[in-house]
Amino acid sequence: MFCTCLQSRGLTSGISGYSPSVHLDDMAASIAEELDGRSLATAESCTAGRLATAFAGVGSAGEWFKGGLVAYQVAVKRDLLGVLSYSVVTQHAACEMARGILDLLRADVGVATTGVAGDEPVDGVAPGTVIYAACIEGAIKVRSKHFDGDSAAICDQAAAAALALLLGTLRQRNASERRGPTWRSATASTVENGRSRVRR
Repeated sequence: MFCTCLQSRGLTSGISGYSPSVHLDDMAASIAEELDGRSLATAESCTAGRLATAFAGVGSAGEWFKGGLVAYQVAVKRDLLGVLSYSVVTQHAACEMARGILDLLRADVGVATTGVAGDEPVDGVAPGTVIYAACIEGAIKVRSKHFDGDSAAICDQAAAAALALLLGTLRQRNASERRGPTWRSATASTVENGRSRVRR
């Protein structure tokens, strides 16, 4: 599966569409409306099943939610999701998790979370740092952010951030597809982190 991983450098200062007050169930329902026939799966570490619980609560979930994997231990990430990154709390690892769950469950859309919700740094990554990725048919967007609060608060905020990224990515993808091949061709060259990248 071809993967275009659009990485942000460092920690993002904000997340488009993210608000702590938005309930996870409502966001999951909005994502369901944007799937447009695609199936979905989740790969979670620090959020420990919060995403899967939100999706499973949507009335139509049986039609599109393939399932979810809580890959809490490093060995599970590597053995079941194919994570090869030197550290499992990196953007590259989050991309691998999102792509890995698509391969494992044969889904079209995947969302993944990893990070440090505890009190001690992991591989030099500060507590409160979360990384989340959204993968739609092989194309991935990944973000990192630092959240304050106790472990539960960090995990809740990470779940909301991941859903916001997925929802925004789906809406952008659907809008692009509705505009047709002529529009997509004209916008094939994209600028990410100050550099032009051509999607092939």
